[in-house]
Amino acid sequence: MTSTLYTLHRHRDVSGISGEGAVATICEFSSGLVAMHWDSPTPSVAVYTDIRRIEALHGHSGASVLEVQEPARLVKAYEQTVFWLLSARYHDRPMQVKPHPDWPDRLLLTFRDERVWRFWLGLMDGSSHAATHVTEGNETKHTWVTPDGNCWLEYTSDATYDNEPLATFEREDRG
Repeated sequence: MTSTLYTLHRHRDVSGISGEGAVATICEFSSGLVAMHWDSPTPSVAVYTDIRRIEALHGHSGASVLEVQEPARLVKAYEQTVFWLLSARYHDRPMQVKPHPDWPDRLLLTFRDERVWRFWLGLMDGSSHAATHVTEGNETKHTWVTPDGNCWLEYTSDATYDNEPLATFEREDRG
């Protein structure tokens, strides 16, 4: 059995009881059950059927948030779920996902064809109009970065970029 640890972090103490900052430690078990320990001078423990109950009862519409204490475990879970995206065998994948070479705490998604790149731009509410296009020789590298800078999407085309935007993938096309 595995578990994931969280901290309940209060930005605003709506109830006036627990204070602000890290106020509780939460353990979510692989069965879905959750134990919540209030980190206070008078500690107590409560058990919930799932993590959504804690968010519903103690989130106070965003005044409190759950923060994962072990992000490496979360990344491992993503790797297990989407292992084919992280595979070293790139030749048969539509995209490759790996840490960015200059910023190892950020993701670099490299796409083999424009259509898949545009699809992911659409999923992330991006636009090829907001991408950078750098031509070297007969190739152009098209790069779009999420507003928070955590995820880079790149696609290289075989032609020079003539300042005409690539076709966009509209929100309605996600279907």
